[in-house]
Amino acid sequence: MATIFHTMHRYGDTLLKAYAAARSGYGIDFELLHFYVLRRRIEDVWVDIQRLTEESPGETETAKLLECIARGIAEVRAAYCR
Repeated sequence: MATIFHTMHRYGDTLLKAYAAARSGYGIDFELLHFYVLRRRIEDVWVDIQRLTEESPGETETAKLLECIARGIAEVRAAYCR
């Protein structure tokens, strides 16, 4: 049951198993879940880019934001190019 959700959230697999157990007879649409997780990660990257361009953060905060943006882009690329 490992999915993109599992790779982007360390307890994702456990959460999906618990959800499936609680909702017997209900199937998870993994393609749709994949879409929403990717979209959320892209939105997070966009918010970080906006903060960089609109808030003029200090050097330390800029470095943190750039690191988060690079990690987010790498995660999206890895998940999208599966």
